[in-house]
Amino acid sequence: MFADLTRGVHYLIEGIRLFYTDRSLWKYALIPMAMTLLVYLFFMRILWWYGSLLLGWLREMVLVLPSWAAFAGDFFTGTVMLIFILVAALVIMGTAGSLYEIFGGLFFDSMVERFERKHFGYHAVPPAKKDLFCFWRDSLCWGTGTLLLIPLMLLTALLIPFFGKVLLVIVLGYRVGISSLFCAAFCHRQEVRKLRRDIGSRQKFMVILGFGVMLYLLTLIPFLSIIVLPGAVLGGSLLYNKELKGD
Repeated sequence: MFADLTRGVHYLIEGIRLFYTDRSLWKYALIPMAMTLLVYLFFMRILWWYGSLLLGWLREMVLVLPSWAAFAGDFFTGTVMLIFILVAALVIMGTAGSLYEIFGGLFFDSMVERFERKHFGYHAVPPAKKDLFCFWRDSLCWGTGTLLLIPLMLLTALLIPFFGKVLLVIVLGYRVGISSLFCAAFCHRQEVRKLRRDIGSRQKFMVILGFGVMLYLLTLIPFLSIIVLPGAVLGGSLLYNKELKGD
């Protein structure tokens, strides 16, 4: 089991390495990177504004407390602000990362096709318009589902101190891992629903889980997802071709 998890992590690291050592692939990531950066800056501006309002409201509450309770008031203010920052940061990272996956696919598909021609000798067949629409629809639904899961999993993590956080990382990490396979699946004209059905064995599940959990944890670091995700898509291509292709 541990070997399967580490193999998934290896695919992620190798994909990132291959992306940054092949300059011909960089052009495919420039627009998604710029879009994600704008999303980060937008959410950070909102966080600053609402955080300032919350801090002002808390200070007004502390001012009316008696002097003997001032320490408790300061502690409460600091705790609330810390929770606000942590929750807001998780939402921002999760949202920006999911949007990057949804819209980055418009550019990453071409990158993966070029990558697979070079490394696996595979030449993708031009898709029919119907197949293209179905794949984008399924990919969008999966990414939207991940976005909707974020607040639910955050609430679970807050209510259940340890196991809730573990569950959050496992669930969102697995979904992120699946998302990273979409471009490779589309390159091979495999439907998203069939891809999910084919991941039936425990071994495949653990490989994808190791890949996705590591990727999810990296995207929680501010701005790191902008750097990591293009390589993660290539890592997903490696994982698909070496673990799933032909199933």
